Amino acid sequence: MDIHGPPAAPAVRWVVRGRPLSSYLAEALGSAWLVVAALTAVSFTMRADGAYLSSWPLLPRLAVVGVSVGGAVAVFALTPPGKESGAHLNPAISLFMALRGVLGVTDLIAYGVFQLTGSVLGVLLTRTLWGIGSPRWTTV
Repeated sequence: MDIHGPPAAPAVRWVVRGRPLSSYLAEALGSAWLVVAALTAVSFTMRADGAYLSSWPLLPRLAVVGVSVGGAVAVFALTPPGKESGAHLNPAISLFMALRGVLGVTDLIAYGVFQLTGSVLGVLLTRTLWGIGSPRWTTV
């Protein structure tokens, strides 16, 4: 007699050819996060009106952008979604992983679609947050 009762039903897991859908959604989220961080850093360091950090010399401004982008990738890679998806965040990285045999063709295509979708959402979010694209910002 089993005192624990009947076994639990397996959880429903949406899978597209070997990887769960949550991996692709994580790539979209991470790509959006990366684009927001990069556009924000560039916008606050390269403004035409000299506000924020744009009055600094070029090398420190570039360092701020580099640390912001690298930090955004590192932070996402350490999160549970980043660990699940592998935190590629870029179709070029996913292509490299496919060439190394880590991703299949279907996963490569799905990662690329979700990364590009996340990037577009990141641009839209950044425009909503900061109003980038208005005349007070430069076109860097």
